[in-house]
Amino acid sequence: MATKPVPPRPAPRLYLATPPVDEPARLAAELADVLAAADVAAVLVRLRESDPRSMISTVKALAPAIQRAGAALLIDGHPDIVARAGADGAHLTGVAAMEEAMPSLRPDRIVGVGGLATRHDSMAAGEAGADYVLFGEPDAKGQRPSAEAIAERLEWWDELFEPPCVGFATSREEAEAFAAAGADFVLVGDVIWSDPRGAKAPWSRSARPLRGRMPPRSERPRPRDDAGMKCLRPIAVALGCMMLTGGAMAQLSITPPAQTPPAKKEAPKPKVHSPVAKKPAPKPAATATPKPGASATPTPTPSPTPDDPNVDLVYGAYQRGMYKTAFDLATRARRTTTMPRL
Repeated sequence: MATKPVPPRPAPRLYLATPPVDEPARLAAELADVLAAADVAAVLVRLRESDPRSMISTVKALAPAIQRAGAALLIDGHPDIVARAGADGAHLTGVAAMEEAMPSLRPDRIVGVGGLATRHDSMAAGEAGADYVLFGEPDAKGQRPSAEAIAERLEWWDELFEPPCVGFATSREEAEAFAAAGADFVLVGDVIWSDPRGAKAPWSRSARPLRGRMPPRSERPRPRDDAGMKCLRPIAVALGCMMLTGGAMAQLSITPPAQTPPAKKEAPKPKVHSPVAKKPAPKPAATATPKPGASATPTPTPSPTPDDPNVDLVYGAYQRGMYKTAFDLATRARRTTTMPRL
């Protein structure tokens, strides 16, 4: 049967970050123009530190211009005011902050996370349930990785994991590079607002779209499905520490399920000298020669334990979306397993 061709991936969409908001009325007018001119999926509102009531009023003043344009409104930090301000979610910095905010935001609102300095942090965020992960934003000191390093991280994440990934771009060229690397969204901020031609000029719908190369996620197998396990080979290459065993991978779960003993077969009834029912002490009947193929009740094969070399715990953890756990198990196995020469 011929395989259906995968449709081309649509261009990644923009994720627009506002400057720190001082005058919401003025910014709302600018946002309306930008959102009408560009394909913006969401707006990240950056608030000046103030009392909660003032910040809520600021968000409410910006919400109509953003949400009427079909974009989601996320607040940078401050998860405690998201619901009261009528926002669609929050962007948090760091896995710990995200996990702390989860109870107040789920299940109705978006929870995004940045500040992921290592791949380990990224996998921990994905395992904890982040709706998206952000790579490449400046840290507290204004430092950020090189564009090449950000593109490499985006490509790594996009190839292996399901949650959407976002690349922080400081120029049109970076945005196109991140789109080509597999970013689902490109976060832009100062490059928009500081453009001398106006905020909407370089990102209008008439400008050339961001170019991508990966198929849409809706057409890709999910990593947690059996078909998606075909991408186990890339994770082995990416992590560089997959367990190598002599046999094929026999189990998919971290804790092997207990096997249900097969139904007992009825013992063959001897043709003669059958014991009388309810007789207290019947004499044993003559032993008949069993027919070929007939056997006693089979003994269930014990389930393999986690120490069984044929149980691939890395595979099971990855199947369940437990990316950090899979990485830790694979690293531990790599340190204790002798790699055979090729």
